[in-house]
Amino acid sequence: MSRSKKLLSFPNNTLKLALFRSACCAATLSYKLGGILTVKKSEHNAYQIHYHYACPVKYRKALFGFLYHEHTLRSVCVKIGECYEYEFEQVGIDTNHVQFLMSAAPKFSPSVIIQTIKSIIAREMFKKHPDLRKELWGGQFWTDGFFVATVLEGGNKDVVREYFRKQRLPIDQLKLFNF
Repeated sequence: MSRSKKLLSFPNNTLKLALFRSACCAATLSYKLGGILTVKKSEHNAYQIHYHYACPVKYRKALFGFLYHEHTLRSVCVKIGECYEYEFEQVGIDTNHVQFLMSAAPKFSPSVIIQTIKSIIAREMFKKHPDLRKELWGGQFWTDGFFVATVLEGGNKDVVREYFRKQRLPIDQLKLFNF
C-alpha cells in the first residue's frame, strides 16, 4: 500500500475532505488526528509548530496598564493573524511586556515572525496613541531582543498556558486573552 493511501485511509471522512481541499487550494487547514494532535496542512506541508514569545517594551516602561492600549494590541494581533497566516492562541499582557503563544507555517523563521509582529504592533501603537512617543522618546516601542521557545501540543503547551494564567501580579496587572 502506498504512503498516500495509508494517509487517506483514516475512517474520518472530514480528514479526507480536508486533505483534498488543501491539495486544491493554497489555504491552510487544521484537522485533528485521533482527537489529540492538531495538524495544519498547507500546499506542500503538514506541520504542528507552536511558539512562546516574550517581548519587553523599550526601557521596561509600564505602558500596558491602560485598557485602550490593550485593546489596540488585541485588534492589531487579529489583523496580523489574518494577513500573515499566524495563529495567535493566547496573548499575555503585563504592564511592561507581552507574551504570545502562537503557531505559524514552517516557511517563516521564528525571528522573521517576531520581527513582523513587533514592527506592525509598534507602528500601529504609535499611530493610534501618539502620546506614547513622549514616553518612548527614542522612537522604538520594543527592546531589540526577545525570548522564543517551541512548545508541544500536549503537556508543554498546557504548562505555558498555565504559566500565563499564574503570572498574575498584584492588583490584576497581567491581562490574558484567548483567540
